[in-house]
Amino acid sequence: MLRLVRVFIGLARSVDLCCLAVHSLISLVLFLLQNFFPIVVDAMISC
Repeated sequence: MLRLVRVFIGLARSVDLCCLAVHSLISLVLFLLQNFFPIVVDAMISC
């Protein structure tokens, strides 16, 4: 029973880490889009 609980906690932790990684990746992509997209648009307009 205790082993099952430990396995469950381990799974929950790994899922949390996975979600955290995905979340930070999405945040990073959005951050880069916000920073570089206007520059790219400006460059395209100026061309």
